Amino acid sequence: MPLSPESEPNSTILFRNGAVFVAFCRTVSVATAVLAAFMGLFVIVSLFPLAGITWARALQALCWFFGAFSFASMCPYLWTYGNRLSFYHVQLDPYGVEFLFGTKNNPNRVRMAWDQVRAVQHMRVAGAHQYTVVAKDGSSATLSSSIFFHTKKIAQLIAARAHISVEDV
Repeated sequence: MPLSPESEPNSTILFRNGAVFVAFCRTVSVATAVLAAFMGLFVIVSLFPLAGITWARALQALCWFFGAFSFASMCPYLWTYGNRLSFYHVQLDPYGVEFLFGTKNNPNRVRMAWDQVRAVQHMRVAGAHQYTVVAKDGSSATLSSSIFFHTKKIAQLIAARAHISVEDV
């Protein structure tokens, strides 16, 4: 049975997160900033005029404030998350596998030759699939479905090229 082009050991495959998902994260980040600004306006509208303030209006303003604060604090997190996702990649080449996680300023590269891959382990953590590629020297790289698409496909290709099977832990 012939091998598929993806599992061909002499080919190079580069896996990145999709640009649509990264753009979605960044768009949601901007949307949360806009919603936080409008919620901030509702805080002001609820409080003024101060002469007509009641406990109900003060509680309403407090609720809008907490909502605005929550959305405003989510905005930079989502933007950073989208930037990190756009940087991550996994490259399978004839010599081994390279994982590039981290940031542009502080890249975290993990490189393993095919003969150094000891195990590919699968587990479910908090409802997400997580695959850990463990090298013989003890180094490891973890792929999670919360930070990377196609984790199962990547793990199966790594296991096939390293001539091992995926272990359920």
